[in-house]
Amino acid sequence: MNVRHFLLATVASFLFSQAQTLAQVLDLPTRLAQIRPATANAHVATYNGRNVQLKTTINSSDGKMDYFTITYPSAEIKRWPVLVMVAPYIVIPQDAAWVAELRQAPPLRSIPSLRIDSSFPREARAIECLGRGGDCYINLQGPANYSNLAAEGDVFEGPNVVDAALASGCAVVVSYVRFYQGRSFAANVHTVANAIEALTLDPQIDQDRIALLGRSWGGTMALLAVTISNRPLPIRAVVAEAAAIDGPWIIGYYLNELKVKQPTDLYLLSLEFSKPYYNRLHRSLGPLDSADWNYFTINSIAARWPRQTALLLICSSNDLMVPCQQSVDLDNALGNRSDLLKFEFGLPQFATESALQGSHGTLPASRGNQILSWLADHLR
Repeated sequence: MNVRHFLLATVASFLFSQAQTLAQVLDLPTRLAQIRPATANAHVATYNGRNVQLKTTINSSDGKMDYFTITYPSAEIKRWPVLVMVAPYIVIPQDAAWVAELRQAPPLRSIPSLRIDSSFPREARAIECLGRGGDCYINLQGPANYSNLAAEGDVFEGPNVVDAALASGCAVVVSYVRFYQGRSFAANVHTVANAIEALTLDPQIDQDRIALLGRSWGGTMALLAVTISNRPLPIRAVVAEAAAIDGPWIIGYYLNELKVKQPTDLYLLSLEFSKPYYNRLHRSLGPLDSADWNYFTINSIAARWPRQTALLLICSSNDLMVPCQQSVDLDNALGNRSDLLKFEFGLPQFATESALQGSHGTLPASRGNQILSWLADHLR
């Protein structure tokens, strides 16, 4: 091969790699179109007399196995509506070996759920962390228990969402996004989209009545899975609670706004909490000034939002972790195509709480009934 041919081959290889990256991040469907998930049913547990089946897909972003469970309301063979719950922070049994290696984060022992994110490669980070060896802290909700699906539903308080959905004749899917293990932003989006696509191949699922529900990062993944370009997913309704909706804005909030509003010690804790998210976004979207970040903005999500998909946004005015303004702005951008449930409880406690301590503010248990009522109206 002469020098000219070598240079042309090198340039072509580079352009192909860039095209793959953009397909994974912006369009995401290129290689996913070749995947017809999921595996055959595998009974893993029984929940309130119902079989819990575990299914897997292959994530085209990082090649790892993804998992979701599906539970039908009864053994009757029919086409059921389905509620898909996005669970980003629950450690699944298949990752027990990794979990055994987790170590408590010493500087933040007052928050027992924090662990070291020991598997995120340093070369992929946008920002260094304060943990052991420069690792980041992540907040986990504990191990999954396939025989206790109600634990996943309890995150929304009030009446258990899982039990209520099953009792109303709705199948329940739990998509385990696995925010840990150093997985990227694109991999997390793929996980949810693959689970939805798998359901479209299930003869016991009514493809016209699929709902998606997520809280915090789970809500973010729900919104982005719905708006993947060139890969329409048949989702009737979405509930996104306390979701980060605009990547550049939320990163600026943690890097700059909280620096002004919080005492130094609390600001550093808030900043540390944000780093795993920033690093995962950076791994998929590149530097903060990259055009790829436009994929994860309020205007972009609003522009791509399917007209046939109803959306309920939920937030609290005293949310310190993800300001309620994110949901308000998306609701405004969508006009009359979304519903907003905003709870007024004053301002976040910037002077006395870190982002993790303040969390998503005050969200009354009564909203569980409101969520279930809204879903019932849109899955008729």
